Amino acid sequence: SSGINAEYGGTSPPLSPSLCIFTIMFMLLPQDFGLSKLSSPAHNNLELVWPDGFSLMANSAILALNSPVIEDLTTRQNQTIIDMGSFRCRLEGGEPARHFIEALYSGKVNLTATNFTQIAMLAVTLKVSWVDYKCQKYFERLIRSTGDYPSLRYSVDTAIALKDTTDTYIELVVPSLQHMETECLFDFLRSFLSE
Repeated sequence: SSGINAEYGGTSPPLSPSLCIFTIMFMLLPQDFGLSKLSSPAHNNLELVWPDGFSLMANSAILALNSPVIEDLTTRQNQTIIDMGSFRCRLEGGEPARHFIEALYSGKVNLTATNFTQIAMLAVTLKVSWVDYKCQKYFERLIRSTGDYPSLRYSVDTAIALKDTTDTYIELVVPSLQHMETECLFDFLRSFLSE
């Protein structure tokens, strides 16, 4: 690298316009920044603190590249500690929060029935569009594969839990209920309302 810098008078080599466009477009997509950096104290300058006492250190630049909300809080408002309880929704810390932050570092989100609601809530709240998209696709697959009471109950409970954050999941689950046979729908509602 010293040879390159010397060759260009101590600066980086000039970039062609097509390379600049590629670089900009590349940064808008989820990236793999390496999960090892998440545990590096030297890289982490932002503390996220949840109402339940859970906190996590992360790199503000990596989070800001994924979230315009984090971008605003760190770059424009110069915050180094973000109170996750200040958002309108019921965000919880713990493993789902860690999985969400890991997704922003790795560019891959691993959704499960256990972490889905909180990850979807974080994606909508922090406006991480690629995670939100993955959550919606996961939920759509879940709805299409449901048929038994526990699966339907999970879908409805999840949509209700997310309704203060977004109407998207209500809009996804209602048509699946509308397409049920009347007797099956009544059985579902009877069981749902009696719990």
